Amino acid sequence: NIRIPQRERVRVLFDEVNRIWIGTSDGGAYLFSKEESRLYNASKVNPWGINITASSLFDIEVVKGEYWLATDEGIKVVSASGNVSVAVHQAHFSEHEPLKVVSLQKLNSTVWAGTDKGLFILELTSANQANSVSDVIHVNSEYGEITGLTQEFIPSIFKDSTDGLWLGTYQGLFRYHPDKRNQK
Repeated sequence: NIRIPQRERVRVLFDEVNRIWIGTSDGGAYLFSKEESRLYNASKVNPWGINITASSLFDIEVVKGEYWLATDEGIKVVSASGNVSVAVHQAHFSEHEPLKVVSLQKLNSTVWAGTDKGLFILELTSANQANSVSDVIHVNSEYGEITGLTQEFIPSIFKDSTDGLWLGTYQGLFRYHPDKRNQK
């Protein structure tokens, strides 16, 4: 039996019909089989053929039928068949290497990525591939007086029932609503 190390911060990230995705802050990713009641390390052999080598898995967002993973190695995409690819190449993030992505949220044709270097808004192309990014906007505390965002590290993004996005930082909340264009 596999056990998650005791001192790990553990988070259940995604619940599906046959499995649960579990992320840790330093021990990698795990998949729990509901049918077998068994825990699998996602970097080792598992029934789904998924191999995630990142040492941290912080968040998951489903985009165009694929799983986008927020990891300490950036954004990775897992297809329905279990293939893993890099969703956003470091070139999209320019000088921000390496980038720890800790939160993800899809909003219309964009994916918002909270990182240790600010917020990245990824514009998706209309292609039927989740990893098709046409443009990246970087928002950080450098422009805090204009954007209202006063913190670089964004560990949490939440979409409310009105499609407003709430960005959690260690200095408080920042709210963005695409229709109202307001920030607080």
